[in-house]
Formats: sequence, C-alpha cells, structure tokens
Amino acid sequence: MYIQSAYRMDDEEKIRQEKRPFLEIRDSFEKIIVVRDRILPWRDENGILIMGLQDFLETWDREK
Repeated sequence: MYIQSAYRMDDEEKIRQEKRPFLEIRDSFEKIIVVRDRILPWRDENGILIMGLQDFLETWDREK
C-alpha cells in the first residue's frame, strides 16, 4: 500500500501534482491520497483512492 498525504487538493493542477508520483509506479499495490478535509472517498480512473483524514483513520482503526 502506498499512502500520500496532501493538505488540500482544491484545483486540477494540485490534483495532478499529488497523483503524479503514483502514476509512475507500475504495480498492483493500493494507492491512497489522504487530504485534511472531510470528503467523500472516491477512486479516480487509475484506481487511486482519495479520502479525508478522518475516514482514513477510522478505516485504519477498524482493520487492526
């Protein structure tokens, strides 16, 4: 699993910037971007999961 954190992803340029490192990795591991804001979790067309910090922590805690 690869996890990247971003303070915000407010515009298209910032979204591209945060996704860029993941797009260069050619494997099947889960890729997650965690943002500070509370947002609905969603997957982009490349399978990258974007989710808010609170949801990430709640999910992580349940999986332990």
